[in-house]
Amino acid sequence: MRITKYCMKAKRHLVTIQRLTADAKNLEAPVPQTHLLRWCAITNQKATETVAQNQVQSYSTATFIFYGLQDIDTKDRIVYAGKTYEITSVIDKEIRGRETVVTGVSHG
Repeated sequence: MRITKYCMKAKRHLVTIQRLTADAKNLEAPVPQTHLLRWCAITNQKATETVAQNQVQSYSTATFIFYGLQDIDTKDRIVYAGKTYEITSVIDKEIRGRETVVTGVSHG
């Protein structure tokens, strides 16, 4: 998947990258806090709904392509359009600068 700077500007979406940090009041439970606001290109890969124990469970997978982002890993999460995506993979690519391809899964 090759996306140039021009395409990134044409198809960009603003997402929030959250990082879990320790809460001063409760050190056992980490709290997600906004780490970065970044523009990226988003491609929805697939969505699945299953019924288990009389409850509907849905999953959606998306690929986020950031240009010039280096400070992200699988411990972070992405919030976009009211959904929270848990990051499952981070791939750095060298294409006319630095491109980072992130795959995330949203539950619910």
